[in-house]
Amino acid sequence: MSSIIAEPSSLTAPTFGSRTAVARVLLTLTERFADLPVPYITVYKTGVAQLRVQLDSPAEFEAWRAVLEVPTDAVALQRHAGGGWLEAKTVFAGVTVDLTGHGIAAVAS
Repeated sequence: MSSIIAEPSSLTAPTFGSRTAVARVLLTLTERFADLPVPYITVYKTGVAQLRVQLDSPAEFEAWRAVLEVPTDAVALQRHAGGGWLEAKTVFAGVTVDLTGHGIAAVAS
């Protein structure tokens, strides 16, 4: 009887250690801006090392936007049938940060 088990490929799969820069940025943000609202954090597995910071409200988004020094004109409003969210990208200490703020009620077109 043979078993089919996929062997991880060290040539194609990123390692946990490949996200060290992201971990350092997260630690730096935690130490420097300890009073910020707690976000949902995602460290991307694929592609370049980046950090997703997802917040529950526009006010929480604004607090993070301000400390990351994201210009207001770099913020986009994304719409969907039930409402929308704010979105911006920036680079902090060499790592791309994808910032989103949810909780926007339905908006007129």
